[in-house]
Amino acid sequence: MNISIIIPAYNAGATLREALDSVKAQNHAPHEVIVVDDGSTDDTEDIALSYEKLLPLVLVQQVNRGLGAARNAGMDKATGDAWAFLDADDVWGANKLGIAVRYMEKFPSVQWFYTPIFEWSPGDVWARMRQRACPKIRTVEDFLVFNPIVPSTMVMRSTVPFRWEEDRRLQEDAGAYLELFSNGVMPMKIPHCTTKYRLDFGMTVDAEGHVDKVMRAVEKAR
Repeated sequence: MNISIIIPAYNAGATLREALDSVKAQNHAPHEVIVVDDGSTDDTEDIALSYEKLLPLVLVQQVNRGLGAARNAGMDKATGDAWAFLDADDVWGANKLGIAVRYMEKFPSVQWFYTPIFEWSPGDVWARMRQRACPKIRTVEDFLVFNPIVPSTMVMRSTVPFRWEEDRRLQEDAGAYLELFSNGVMPMKIPHCTTKYRLDFGMTVDAEGHVDKVMRAVEKAR
């Protein structure tokens, strides 16, 4: 199965190399690695291009349009059987794609999958990381209560009619997920934690704004 990896990157010079190294270490080789440079003003482009001989790299450059638009641009460029999303500040374990492919082949009727995450701060090692609670989603209500789906854990068949939210007033993932749920396209949880999700102070400070964006996405989906 050919997997297209999509990495949105905005001024990601401090973290992109680590994300790409985790892709290079995969035990299932990706079909292509699409880095979408969303109008960066740092060395994001140079770092991405330094992997041209190490990975099947595709660099997409655009003016800054936000995270949702960057992921959509990567999907538009992708040619694989499935999309796997990785934010430029997150890291995968080496078995991430191998496990995902195994589940996609075992459950051909399931359109998309997600996994738990390890919450991670720079300097942590795997053994010290805390796994975030990640319940199964059976209903829309489960999602609204728990919202366990982190984009860097997602793998989705490329035949799914899916777009990330591009309105920056809304949370780019919540409304997109709700659109799938409303059409009966529910995900399967893969019970293997293969993603390190980076925590930083900015995420904590912006928690209230995050909730507001999610609620606006819910209102839009109604």
